[in-house]
Amino acid sequence: MPRSPWSPSLSGPCSKVETFLRLANIEYEVVETRDMYGSPTGMVPFIVHGEQVIADSRRIIEFLTTEHHVKLDRDLTSLDRATGTALVDMIDYNMNPTFFRLAFIEHPAVATALLSKAFHVPSFVARLFVCSFAGYLQSRLRIAPFGALTRAQYENEFLRDCEAVEQQIGDKPFLFGDEPTSYDCAVYALFVPFINMKSYAEVSEAYMAVAQSPILVEYLHRLTERAFPDLEELLDMTNAARSEVAESSLGEELHAEEHEAEAQEEQEVA
Repeated sequence: MPRSPWSPSLSGPCSKVETFLRLANIEYEVVETRDMYGSPTGMVPFIVHGEQVIADSRRIIEFLTTEHHVKLDRDLTSLDRATGTALVDMIDYNMNPTFFRLAFIEHPAVATALLSKAFHVPSFVARLFVCSFAGYLQSRLRIAPFGALTRAQYENEFLRDCEAVEQQIGDKPFLFGDEPTSYDCAVYALFVPFINMKSYAEVSEAYMAVAQSPILVEYLHRLTERAFPDLEELLDMTNAARSEVAESSLGEELHAEEHEAEAQEEQEVA
């Protein structure tokens, strides 16, 4: 996935893995791709480590921790690890769906701006993809308990989850003390877009809860300084290096979707 205008990657799990790699001082190379055929799960992130290909952010972090003798979590107690696992589950299964539901279904202008900037495509082209993905997302939500919640209900759940993260941080620099752990990577990946999306955060009380939280904002700044001190420069360099939309395969695919949508509209009118 490409860099996001608001975070290290357009994909939260990719941001999570890259944050871990940086905190663990493991050398790596980012390959931006939309081709998922190399992934064992057909999804990103996945890594190629020697002759091994590992997918899923949790499995990747577990593998790298063992392979490179990473000691980010060495001082954690059993209770700390249980709490960290619960926080990551809460992020994966409760909070991430809220972000996507708000951005792609309730306020598609947010997702349109995000994709337009990330892929360097016109807004109307990005909007076509947003509409397509929103339909897919709604079909997935209908078969999950989360999808039965009203907007007010799932935003309230998100706010409660934010409060739980704030309580865990408290007056500490990071989740469990003076040093970041692997669990901080998941929290950072979820929340860092909110403090960089500026006026787009105003569309939702859930977004604003993060953007205006002194505890979360200061926490995210500390992690950015620790893991991504070059984040702004990194995003600028990535954007400058990206090829023109008309010459990219992504641009061709998105323009093809645009023409297909126009043709379908013409058939419906006829």
